Amino acid sequence: MGGVCGVTVPRLFLRNREDCLAHPAGFHGPGSAVSAAGRHPRLRPTSEAGPRPSHGEGRHGNGPVDLYSRAAGQPLARFMGGERDRVPVGVSVGIQPSIEQMVQTVLAFRDQGYPRIKIKIMPGRDLEVARAVREAIPGVPLQVDANSAYTLESALIFKQMDDLDLLLIEQPLGEDDLVDHSKLAPQLLTPLCLDESIHSLDHARWALELGACRIINIKPGRVSGLYEASRIHDYCFEQVVPVWCGGMLETGIGRAANVALATLPGFTLPGDISASDRYYEEDVTNEAFVLNSDGTLSVPNGPGLGVTVKNSALERFTLNEESFRVT
Repeated sequence: MGGVCGVTVPRLFLRNREDCLAHPAGFHGPGSAVSAAGRHPRLRPTSEAGPRPSHGEGRHGNGPVDLYSRAAGQPLARFMGGERDRVPVGVSVGIQPSIEQMVQTVLAFRDQGYPRIKIKIMPGRDLEVARAVREAIPGVPLQVDANSAYTLESALIFKQMDDLDLLLIEQPLGEDDLVDHSKLAPQLLTPLCLDESIHSLDHARWALELGACRIINIKPGRVSGLYEASRIHDYCFEQVVPVWCGGMLETGIGRAANVALATLPGFTLPGDISASDRYYEEDVTNEAFVLNSDGTLSVPNGPGLGVTVKNSALERFTLNEESFRVT
């Protein structure tokens, strides 16, 4: 069987190369995954054990799943056991130059129809920013994301956020600080959610057994693809732990995989799977993801990922390419 891949595009356009290799032309390598949590009997992981996947290794895992579901003539979501034709989504807002600009940016996204807002925080731009946003959007689901910017000594800041009615506080401490997260979590009324700390099912299990969080953000690109993402989902579902799907600036190809994953029943919170125009003036797929009036994205209903590559755009954005043939 032959296959060709290896397109490299500008970093601003494609944050990592998982989208390119999420096409049927993609292939898998050591430690990568090729199944959707065993939901379909023909899918199995390449390896049940192996080295911890690096950030971005998920690019290898989605291509074969797409290929198998195409061969079966089914949308990827249905092939994986998904239960929805639409998934609720939110928007993530980065650090802004001022509180006023943060509030205006948040209001603009609310007016576009996003039902859940996430704002980034950092030391010196946290409590006052979160309070101002909450006052501007009372009743709108709101969460904050610290991206590991704090230590346990900052616990008071997060305690003071308890009166803001936040959905969750995401990854306040370091990536490897499961123990300190387990010390912080009982001090707060607001649920802690882990993101960067979760690279595999084992990390999710350890975090929950330690009491380090009550919610988990599952990013396929971070956990080595759809197979491991589905395993984490299944474990959390059994433990009655809410999960939501995080994003990594995916183009339409990676976004289609995330949308399919988010149809699984344990994804009960809106994901960071914004509409295509959130990041790109022009995507590399012919099909765009558009925010519906109810704050959802529609799940593609074509075979596999359900999207097709816009070759003209891909050619214009390509800086160089390499071809690899597997025989």
